[in-house]
Amino acid sequence: MNTEHQSSASPEKESAGEELAKQVEYAPREAIHPAGSLMELLVVAYPLMISMGSETVMQFTNRMYLSWYSKEAFAAAMPAGVFSWAATSIPFGVAMYVNAFVAQYYGARNGDKIVSVIGQGAYIALFHGIIMVFLGLLAAPIFQFVGHEARIQQLEIEYFSIITAGSFPLILMVTLQGFFSGRGHTQIVMYTNLSELAFNVFFDYLLVLGIDGVYEGLGIRGAGYSTVISRTLSCSILIYFIWRTHHKSNDGLNYDFKNVLKLDMELMSRMYKNGLSSGLQFFVDIAGFAVLIAVIGKLGEVSLTATNLAFQLNSLAFIPAFGVGTAISILVGQRIGERQPKLARKTIQMAFYFTIVYMSCWCVCYLVIPQFMVLPFLMQKNADAEYLVFTQQVSDQVTILLRFVVIYSIFDGMAIIYSNAIRGAGDTRFPVFISTFGSIFLLVIPALLLDHYQLATVLNLWCVITVFIMFSGVALYCRYLTGRWEKMSLIQH
Repeated sequence: MNTEHQSSASPEKESAGEELAKQVEYAPREAIHPAGSLMELLVVAYPLMISMGSETVMQFTNRMYLSWYSKEAFAAAMPAGVFSWAATSIPFGVAMYVNAFVAQYYGARNGDKIVSVIGQGAYIALFHGIIMVFLGLLAAPIFQFVGHEARIQQLEIEYFSIITAGSFPLILMVTLQGFFSGRGHTQIVMYTNLSELAFNVFFDYLLVLGIDGVYEGLGIRGAGYSTVISRTLSCSILIYFIWRTHHKSNDGLNYDFKNVLKLDMELMSRMYKNGLSSGLQFFVDIAGFAVLIAVIGKLGEVSLTATNLAFQLNSLAFIPAFGVGTAISILVGQRIGERQPKLARKTIQMAFYFTIVYMSCWCVCYLVIPQFMVLPFLMQKNADAEYLVFTQQVSDQVTILLRFVVIYSIFDGMAIIYSNAIRGAGDTRFPVFISTFGSIFLLVIPALLLDHYQLATVLNLWCVITVFIMFSGVALYCRYLTGRWEKMSLIQH
């Protein structure tokens, strides 16, 4: 190789080479994958599916370790977790909506506003994090009112108080992820969620089960502490990636994070107005399911555990599909920011077909190998005859409940895709209306009536769940067909 010849290359050629490299580095995603193409969707969606899948695995291992610790801890985890999600759902929904604002400002090529969105989101996370600490103190009266068995009730109080009071890292993590996901850089979100999973699996094992001969496990309290620690560590990773972006961005926009904490009350007000609708939708859905779980809990430990397991297995299909929904919210937001709603329609339809195929694969598993899928949750050292009878009853009931999951899965996919599609454009009120109407009249009231007239059985209550999900899917699809979302926007052009 002639190094002398290389070193004597003309400055013009070097300059041209640097300029070409810069153009490639700052090339928009459309230059690599055409806007509205399947590849564009997959590039954004697959990291989010893996991210959401990691959340599923995290819950899976969390519940599995608890089932190994005691069947009471496993039974208590779901109602406590559902009530905690209900308490956290509004700030979580506001934080989730950060990516919609980022996406539309990214489509409009406004880096300063993106930074400001993250700053206002951080203030919102801090404010709600403080409120969650006080809500965690209300665990005892909440679960005394629910009225589950005393041994389960105490465990519910312990778990709820820890994960609710420690909600700030979760809300902040979702806010910070919006900076990357809203711009389509979903790989960063994937890396941080996988890191959270690794942290949680490690700390879960140590804190829930303990180490033989060294120290005893903390059981359900250990699961709560593990979750909070893992989310805190994930936040630190996101802050590191944001710090790197401040020094070097690869999308051609300038992100000046020196002004990230500057208050912008007008922007915060818009974020709250739209994000609150998203949060209320989460709250209404989760609160409705919380009431349903409370009624199922009265049927006994077998029904509560079986329902817990069925929902846990359903999450294998639902939560990664929600990752596709988040990708649709991002891409629709970017298309609306670019004023190209027709491209958004094309992407939405591809996402729906993709989601149905994905969820159908899991439905086959639910029908063919249900007993195998529940096996990891029902293993316990030195199990006695009573426990073996309990596990057989739970396994038989889960097999039946998973058939309900198969029936409503296509409607669940419709609700996920079309709700996220119209919310990404700014249509936030209609999903809240549908969730509120459905939760009150198709979920809560039927469940309470069945309980009041002593007609509540686990199968009757799962029929209620199925009707609610089918209604939600059809209603949100019909709203999408009206096309009103195409004329909406979250930003000021």
